Parts: sequence; C-alpha cells; structure tokens
Amino acid sequence: VAPLEDEAKAGLQLLAIRVRLEEGRGAEAVAELEGLLAQGRLRPEQAVPVLERAVDLDPTQARAHLVLGRTAAALRDLDRAVKAFGDAARADGSLVEEVGDNLDAMAASPAAQASHLVEVAHFHRRFRGAAEAAVGYERALRLEPAQADRVLGDLGPVLEDPHAAKELLYVASRAARLSGHLEEACRLLTRVFSTEPEEASKVLAELRRCIEECEGEILPVRTLGQVLLAMKRNDEAAATIAEAADDPRYPE
Repeated sequence: VAPLEDEAKAGLQLLAIRVRLEEGRGAEAVAELEGLLAQGRLRPEQAVPVLERAVDLDPTQARAHLVLGRTAAALRDLDRAVKAFGDAARADGSLVEEVGDNLDAMAASPAAQASHLVEVAHFHRRFRGAAEAAVGYERALRLEPAQADRVLGDLGPVLEDPHAAKELLYVASRAARLSGHLEEACRLLTRVFSTEPEEASKVLAELRRCIEECEGEILPVRTLGQVLLAMKRNDEAAATIAEAADDPRYPE
C-alpha cells in the first residue's frame, strides 16, 4: 500500500508544480521539483516532462535547464543533457562552474560517447580554458579517432587566432594527423615551436610519434629535421635525413 500512496502523493505534488508553472511561478516550481528529486520523492522520468514545460514557458529559466540536464543525465539521455546544460550556461553566466562540474560528471559516465566528450570540451574551451578543453578533446580522440574531423572543425576559430593556446594546437595537430591532413599536422607543430621554443622537446616527441604512425610519409621526417636544425642540433638533423634516405619506405 505504501508505494501506491507514495505514487499518488508524487502525482499530486507534480500537479501542484505544474499549476505553479502555468501561473508564471516558474522559479518556485522548479525549486520545489529540484528538492523532491534530491529527496528521492520523484523519479527522474517523472520530472523530465515538467522541466521541459518549464523551459518552454520561460527559456530564460536557467535553473530549469540545469535541473533538466541533471535529470536527463541520470536517465542516460546524454544528448538532451548536453543541450540542457549548455542552455543553462547561456541563460545565466553565474552557473558556468556548476554546469562545468555537471558536464564533467556526465563525461565520466560509461554512457558518454566521444561526441559527448567533444561537446564537453567545447564548453570548457568557451568558459573554462584551454587546458581543460584539451583534455576533453584528447579523450574523445582516444575513444573514437573518427571524431578527428569534428574536433578539427570545432577548433577552427582557435586556429585562426595567432595567440592560440599550445594545448589546443597539439590537439588540433593530432586530429589533423588522424583525419589524414598530415601537412596541417606538421604545420601546427612547427607553429608551436616557432611561438614557444621552450616546447621543443614536446614538439620533437610529437613529430616522432607522427613518423611512427604515418609510416612511409616523408613530410614528418623532413619537419623533424627542420626543427632539429632550428635548434642547432645539426648532427641529429643530418642523421635523421640520412636515415630516411637509406630507408626504402620513403620515396627518393
């Protein structure tokens, strides 16, 4: 009997919340709904239609978007969750940190796909900074290399910025490599070295990784040699080119 009574009570509470929404008391209604969810007195699937009605009635109701995002994430409807979280941040900039934390929790879910990780990285790039964004993009590429074109597209505006963060340039280079744009991958690494010479060791490591992954392609070998020459490591540069010249995998 108790479960039936609880269900009936929840139905009455939802009805009261819906009435408040229609009366224009959205903030009050959403606050009560959020409390009921936190107390476990409502199931997420019961709350979703009410929250969707709340944001339909008032798209500026940031808290409703945020709670909808959490509720959708709990139901593993991550596409809906990502959209709702983004709407919450756009509606109220003061929620950016809370939204970011919720997106990170969602990204850690086993249900999170690479496409969701790209969305989380995009959010961090806009609101939290390059370092956190780069981590998200890297995770997406590791999980699904086929997301490389999407990552490159998302980073397009960044690559046009002459002061782009090195973390994002490294990610863009890896995405370019994975999508078959080897010239762009090497160009981006050279750009990092040109603007931040102290990154030389990491640039060299990335170029060597590129050589390993792109077997038979001479461009990363040539780029490695050029960077070594710029670093005044002439003997290493000469050895790199000589080794490639003796390797039958490379064209003459």
